[in-house]
Amino acid sequence: MTDSKFSLPHSSSPADRRAAQQSPYQDEVMAPPEAARSEDGTDRILRIPEAAEYMGISPRQLHELSKAGVLPRIKISKSVRYSLADIRVFLESRKNGGGR
Repeated sequence: MTDSKFSLPHSSSPADRRAAQQSPYQDEVMAPPEAARSEDGTDRILRIPEAAEYMGISPRQLHELSKAGVLPRIKISKSVRYSLADIRVFLESRKNGGGR
């Protein structure tokens, strides 16, 4: 017989918790290029965390790609933003072993 005061609460692994969370970009990965545009036809601009999450990399890796000049960034004063269209072009160029 187990004593309830000694039972541990059920906790899922970090991988299970990540899988359970829905990414706001999950449906956009397979979306047509028009999804890179907002309702008014302009290009969607993402902040660093949004761009990194969309690409499935860390913000630091995103910074390194920009620093190396392989992914264009938009600087507005001290803020850095990324064009969703530029990200998609970058990812497309890396398919089938392209790039490093």
